Parts: sequence; C-alpha cells; structure tokens
Amino acid sequence: MAPTVFLCNECEGHRRVGRALDQETQATIVKVGCQKVCEGPVAGLKVDGRLEWFERLDSSKAVDALVKLVNDGGGGKLPPSLAKRRSSKRSGRRPR
Repeated sequence: MAPTVFLCNECEGHRRVGRALDQETQATIVKVGCQKVCEGPVAGLKVDGRLEWFERLDSSKAVDALVKLVNDGGGGKLPPSLAKRRSSKRSGRRPR
C-alpha cells in the first residue's frame, strides 16, 4: 500500500514539493488546509506509526530527504535535514 502524504496547499512552494512526490514516489498526496506551522511548504507523513509534520521544505535537500523517507515507507531514523524540520506542535495530529 502506498503511503499517504498530507500536503498543505496554502503554503508558498507546495507545488514543487507535490511535483517531486508525484514524480519520484508512489505516495498518495492529500491536499489539506493550513496547519498553522507555516514557514514554507508543510507536509505530513506517518513515521513509525505516528503522523509527523515537516515544515520549511523549501530546499532541494529537504525535499530529497522527504522523497527518500516516503520511498522507505516512513520507517527508520529521520534524516538530519528532516529531523530539524519536524514540527513538535503538530506531531501525532491529524490534518485540520
């Protein structure tokens, strides 16, 4: 089963993240409203059974790390470029 990625469709730059996920993964992309943690594109993904949100996905390194995490099925250790972008405010919460 393909992982589900929640992507805020109100943040500037979300189209770039959506294109990368669409082209490089088999993920199902669900567009959601603002998650109130915006500082650039925001995406949510289940990591080790818990929904984690990542903000400031505006660099190619961060997008590449997100694509790799999605392709790995959301398991394992978070790459450093995503670990520092994890939003503790939204951790474990469903999209608004």
